[in-house]
Amino acid sequence: MRRTVAAHFNTETEAEHALSIVGSEVSLLDSALLTSGLAGTLALDSLELAREERSASETLLQRGGFLLIAQASSDDDAEAVLRVLMSIAQASEPRILAGDDASPAGSSTDVTVEQRIPMVEEELRIGKREVLRGGARVHSFTVEVPVQEQVELLEEEIRLERRPVGRRVTDEELAEGGLLQERVFEVTEMREEAVVSKEAFVREELVVTKNVEHRLQEINETVRRTEVETERFGADGQSAFSSFRTGDRQPGSSSEPGQAQKR
Repeated sequence: MRRTVAAHFNTETEAEHALSIVGSEVSLLDSALLTSGLAGTLALDSLELAREERSASETLLQRGGFLLIAQASSDDDAEAVLRVLMSIAQASEPRILAGDDASPAGSSTDVTVEQRIPMVEEELRIGKREVLRGGARVHSFTVEVPVQEQVELLEEEIRLERRPVGRRVTDEELAEGGLLQERVFEVTEMREEAVVSKEAFVREELVVTKNVEHRLQEINETVRRTEVETERFGADGQSAFSSFRTGDRQPGSSSEPGQAQKR
């Protein structure tokens, strides 16, 4: 039994992408991408459509944009195509078109469509980084200070003086002393000179100390989370709202159900 599924897209790129996904997951009898206007109407003639299916397709084409039509060989395949299209965000109101061979009155076909809405909650993460807050710069340099000291030095000086004696000299003194022989006498003069040397001493020290202290800082920030409100309509036309917060559990789950606020 041939079943036809249609979905509306705003751009041709979105429609082609959706068709490629559907074709990779479900085996189709036929498929087409139609555009509004005369070209789309003529393209409908090439498809095997029932009167109701063609009428619904023409209504969708009047919106403009692009219409994806996928024909499946069974209800199960049609429902699989519908589930794939419902999972694509760009698809607008995907539906199974009712044809002449649709299920007779009184029969029902259950189609389970799951759409997931992420409920996001931010968590605060506090880290640390080092920031330069100041410091101390120590500049060491050398200065010259005049120093004056006194030192006592010795200096020798030779003086030549002739003194009259008039003493008789014996032959023995002449022989032993060689007084009548040619001789050379050398007498040196000595003096002291100041020798300056320097020796370094550590007189004192400059001690630079850095103390590390711990302090507590209170962080005031805001985090975001997703909250979802659902509205269910009853037969009497009245509506009931429910709001769920991130981390709440739906009743019937394995963990303890979260608090749901009813308004």
